[in-house]
Amino acid sequence: MADPVRPAVPQTTGGAPQGGPPPVGVQVVHGANQRTLPELVGRRVSEARDVLAEVMNIPRLPIAMIGGRNVEQDYVLRPGDRLEFIQEQGVKG
Repeated sequence: MADPVRPAVPQTTGGAPQGGPPPVGVQVVHGANQRTLPELVGRRVSEARDVLAEVMNIPRLPIAMIGGRNVEQDYVLRPGDRLEFIQEQGVKG
């Protein structure tokens, strides 16, 4: 007797479903603000922060994280990166 057919669960690599289109931009998150921007690929974290500081209300000295790990301000962003800016608790912007 054949096994019942189960729906396939897509495997992910680098944030994109396997077999799907490759990621084309950098997803930037700060609090409730979220944007995906292709023009940030190849730029440093510090440049992304400078460009988006006012629009996304990013503090002057945020903690930058990619994939749950802290990254330096000179980290060069790649397609599919999820850059999250976090402000330490108890620190006002």
